[in-house]
Amino acid sequence: MKKLVIALDNLSILETTDIVSKIEQNFKDIDIIFKVNDLIALVWFNWLSSIFQNPKAFLMLDAKYNDIWNTLKNYLKKLNDSLIVNKTCILTIHSSVWKEAMTELVRYKKELWLNNLKLFAITALTSLDEDANISIFWKWSKENVLNLATIAYESWINWIVCSAGEVKMIKDNFWKEILTLTPWIRFDKNDKNDQKRVATIEEALENWSDYIVMWRPLLNSPDIVSAINKALNIINKFN
Repeated sequence: MKKLVIALDNLSILETTDIVSKIEQNFKDIDIIFKVNDLIALVWFNWLSSIFQNPKAFLMLDAKYNDIWNTLKNYLKKLNDSLIVNKTCILTIHSSVWKEAMTELVRYKKELWLNNLKLFAITALTSLDEDANISIFWKWSKENVLNLATIAYESWINWIVCSAGEVKMIKDNFWKEILTLTPWIRFDKNDKNDQKRVATIEEALENWSDYIVMWRPLLNSPDIVSAINKALNIINKFN
């Protein structure tokens, strides 16, 4: 089942509350995941639990953890002790932290009995073009993504964040064992803003993406409900 993730980035407390309330009132019977970034999580960690009333609404905590193992452990413990732990279904971590840290995080997640929490390993940020990938990693973007996905897979993480253009490559190499999440999905591919490797909903799903993340095309729409319905209608054609 393909899933829609709605990003709640760069919003105030009031804006977040109003938007979530409107979405939950109009989409009570479907599963929707709200993505919150690390800034929201750090500043309003426990407050987040108060605004999600729909039992079908869950959180993607886009923390982008990128640190040593002991720090990652402290982050996960803080999440486990928070009021939003039971609403959080996705947590992101950078593959570049390497195998030891990711393997330990997977082990610690089991120790905390966070069985419903999926750890998604970030490969190459979609804001990086080919020149940036070569400059930073000395690899083309697809080669870099495959390398980082392999590191995650060998660390017992079966969920990968990549651009829509790399999903099919991931699926071909790991088949159905890995689920993919593709950020910065658009209705119009030319709507790039500060991103480089973007795609339309159709392109992402044709490449077998499992979770698609949308932000500006939905929340900047004059009619958010209609925009979400438009996205869901496209997604339903692939389900």
